[in-house]
Amino acid sequence: MRTGLFRHRLDRDLARRHTSILACCRVWAIGGGQPGVLLAYDPATGRQASRTTLNRVAPFASPSAARGRLYAPAWNQVIHFSAGA
Repeated sequence: MRTGLFRHRLDRDLARRHTSILACCRVWAIGGGQPGVLLAYDPATGRQASRTTLNRVAPFASPSAARGRLYAPAWNQVIHFSAGA
């Protein structure tokens, strides 16, 4: 792998429907539906690494990350996860 080159393979349908971010060595996205789900993918393989059920999620919800934590909006609250989640 070349330095500075990031490549990940995700299901194209997922990429079209959800805004994803790269944080904590994973590609994260929030899946719609009720309840919503926080999805984590391995950036090297594109395989799903984890799935966490959230409360209701607003349309176009997107995760964010700062200072080793991941934040996921879940309707009327923000849920945070440590970097190891």
